[in-house]
Amino acid sequence: MRPKARTPRARAPPDLDVTVRERVLDEAAGNPLALLELLAGLTVGERTGLAALRALGLLHLGLGRHEEALRVLQEAAAGPARHTAVVLCALPDLVEAAVRAGDPGRAAAARDRFAAWAAAVDQPWSSAAALRCEALLAPSDTSSEAAFEAAARLHERGGRPFERARTELAHGERLRRARRRSDARVPLRSALAAFERLGAAPWADRARTELRATGETTAARPGGADHHEQQKVV
Repeated sequence: MRPKARTPRARAPPDLDVTVRERVLDEAAGNPLALLELLAGLTVGERTGLAALRALGLLHLGLGRHEEALRVLQEAAAGPARHTAVVLCALPDLVEAAVRAGDPGRAAAARDRFAAWAAAVDQPWSSAAALRCEALLAPSDTSSEAAFEAAARLHERGGRPFERARTELAHGERLRRARRRSDARVPLRSALAAFERLGAAPWADRARTELRATGETTAARPGGADHHEQQKVV
């Protein structure tokens, strides 16, 4: 009697293009449930791979776990595969994690590295992300505003709506902290709408929290209370 055939375990195709797979993981990282489902379909080796590390770091970042995000993303950025596309595409995540974790030196190093790569590939999304990194580290509100506005113009050329929403969120956060609450609402509203369309719940929560801090009332996310509502916004 022939042995019963085993049902093949769901997994990502091994020949999936690295850039495509990075984008799939990127989108899933905005939604914890989607990320868990995705990782459940990977082999053990794939779960610890670079793309999975980036997805985990981005998830930590979306949930406000900046130190955890920095640790995971720095592990990938300093590893033997630090020159691969997956790691290089994650450098803006590392910049944001380092800025929010209070490590401007590490943020600046990642910014410079990504800026050089973005200039080489010359894509609107990567150039916009490089400008977002510049804005996050800008010493003045004036220089930050100029970088955010330049990034917004590049995002208008299309591609990667999640990255555009992240730029809008960061811009709105900076405007609100500069006490420009009315101006901050415009990019924050756009970011919130995009994150909700993409199902990126942690990022939508962040945008919603920032909007509330400007004095605008927003609807709670479906499925329960906003878990960021109790966080202190400074």
